[in-house]
Amino acid sequence: MRQLTLREVQLVELDMLLELQRRCEERNLRFYLAGGTLLGAIRHKGFIPWDDDIDVCMPRPDYERLFESYPPHEGERYKFQFFKTGFKRPFGRIYDTKTKIERDMLKEGPSGGHLWIDIMPVDGLPDDMADVERIYKRRNFLDLLTRMSIAKPWKGVTPLSGAIRTIFINPILAHISTDRLIGWSEQLAKTYPYDSSTYVGAIAGGEYGVAERMLKSEYEQAVDVEFEGHTFKTYSCWDSYLKGLYGDYMTPPADADRDRTHFVGAWIED
Repeated sequence: MRQLTLREVQLVELDMLLELQRRCEERNLRFYLAGGTLLGAIRHKGFIPWDDDIDVCMPRPDYERLFESYPPHEGERYKFQFFKTGFKRPFGRIYDTKTKIERDMLKEGPSGGHLWIDIMPVDGLPDDMADVERIYKRRNFLDLLTRMSIAKPWKGVTPLSGAIRTIFINPILAHISTDRLIGWSEQLAKTYPYDSSTYVGAIAGGEYGVAERMLKSEYEQAVDVEFEGHTFKTYSCWDSYLKGLYGDYMTPPADADRDRTHFVGAWIED
């Protein structure tokens, strides 16, 4: 296998994004660029130069139809994985089986050893902001427990944190399966049905908390953006969304804050 440069990683992921777009168009499913990928589209018309992943989101009804349409099959280059098919996170993923990656902290799951695109379901949110805050606090707690349950022993942000988790926290988590934690996360995300909610946002994969919340009417109004020479959809409220996530999003961060590496290295079959 041949090791990939960062730019080659980005181009492999772009191919996956185009494959996802093709399959969604075949089934009339909505998906939108989100997070750092949307920021890259607006600020750079492509990848953030130092970024190594792609994030998209889908309304929960479309998300579930996508994964019902693509159960895992042997022999396919691109595979879809989510909780019901063994993925150990409460969101979905498309991954490239011709690639391999090495990760530092997390155990390798069915898709964890390959380059991927994360697919975040967007769910309903309550009108009351205090209720929104409570949902994201619970979400963050469950996400922390899930991350610890799939972390490699003795690995952490620091050696001390890895040791504390392995010695004191992992024995407790051994009594709560990862699948149960993810099930609780999915149940939380579906508290407010998408179709009957005024506000929506990514909950299961919503790392930015209440800043993820959008009016559904604005979220569902799709607009075109350019990304690496191709046209993709995003939501009409992209400006307020990006401001909520990143503040002055058109100003790139300092060099010291630009490390977004999600893996140690990536390789592809020649």
